[in-house]
Amino acid sequence: MFAIDMICELLRSRRPSADELQSLRDRKLRIMIRHAYETVPYYRALFRAAGLSPEDVQSVDDLKKIPVTAKEDLNAAGLDNILTRGTEKGACFICRTSGSSGKPFSTYLSRHERMIRRLLGLRRLLDVGFRPRDRVCILCDPVQSWGRRFRTRYLSLLLPPQKQIEFLQGMQPTILNAWPSCLRVIQHHTDYHLGRFIQPRIVATSGEMCDKEFRRTLAADLKAEVFDFYAAGEFGPIASECHAHQGLHVNADQLIVECLDDDQTTGTCGSGEIVITSLYSFIMPFIRYRIGDRGSIKERSCPCGSRFPLLTDLQGQRDYTVVLPNGRLLSIGALVNTTLRPFPTLHKFRLIQEAIGEFVLETVFLEHPTSETISRIRSRIVDFLGSGVRLDIEVVDSIDEEGVRKFGNFVSRLRNEQESGPVVPGNN
Repeated sequence: MFAIDMICELLRSRRPSADELQSLRDRKLRIMIRHAYETVPYYRALFRAAGLSPEDVQSVDDLKKIPVTAKEDLNAAGLDNILTRGTEKGACFICRTSGSSGKPFSTYLSRHERMIRRLLGLRRLLDVGFRPRDRVCILCDPVQSWGRRFRTRYLSLLLPPQKQIEFLQGMQPTILNAWPSCLRVIQHHTDYHLGRFIQPRIVATSGEMCDKEFRRTLAADLKAEVFDFYAAGEFGPIASECHAHQGLHVNADQLIVECLDDDQTTGTCGSGEIVITSLYSFIMPFIRYRIGDRGSIKERSCPCGSRFPLLTDLQGQRDYTVVLPNGRLLSIGALVNTTLRPFPTLHKFRLIQEAIGEFVLETVFLEHPTSETISRIRSRIVDFLGSGVRLDIEVVDSIDEEGVRKFGNFVSRLRNEQESGPVVPGNN
């Protein structure tokens, strides 16, 4: 019954009036701020250092009083200081980020919070035209799959491209959700005619930026409508595109998204660095959390009727693919997503391609790694890369911050580092 109530609430809140949305957000924010101040040591210390008490934050407009928090701040504080006091860690669901920023991070969720994320995922599918009998396929790290639900199947990124194609051909999904670089890999292995094998009605890209040219290619090849989804390990679904294709609607009933300019002054309407406040993450609160992307927030009406603000001009993780010596096209996002996630002491990394078949992985650990840990990392990456590839792993004390931003966790010596997209002959 509890789950049904949650479903009804999330579906009702898709079309609130402006006043209803503002009132809801302000109320939820006051509850979250008081909770964080009273039960989370990190935020209590942060508020006190800024001379703030919960009474000073009564509305979304007051958020600017609170200093921004980065992933490094939470890591430095330690797990016990960023979790709600009395949390039973063993009872939590742990979502470890893929490390696309070069800085893996673990988020702790209660069963209730995990359910909210699932329902937000369902809501965005409903917004793009999900039907009860749709067959949904999600390309993902098998560790992160949550079992079958809503006629959903999870396709492992660890499978060779040909096996992925065979899976898709057998399933014939009507909705396909994948990283753009993973779709590039599959298309490459079908001579860019994936539409001969599957004909989904809807394609949703997430995890990386999908450039306009590739988006048009996908739509033409698959004869499908293409949507962008925006999510993160710390927050789950953040924003998603509707049929109007004028931007991505923020889940504003559950999250507050700000875009800060260089002076850190622009707030919930503006352009700049994205910081997010969760209104439902009580086990591990995130208040004005710097996520590492940039974008613009627009408070304007949308033809779809939603009052949720639009996130536009999003700049995030690049869509990187490279060619290996055996001719296979490789998604860098899939590589780090599946191979480096299981190592909680890995603090930062940067993958460097020195030549077509030569890679260097620079790593920073929270504690000195054992030879067994290094051996496991090497084995997982080499298995993914395949034969004929050389990998050197370097354990270093630090990595230049330019190398661990979302625009630089992968560096190729074979091309201009400012370029993005696949390294495919005749397709640059």
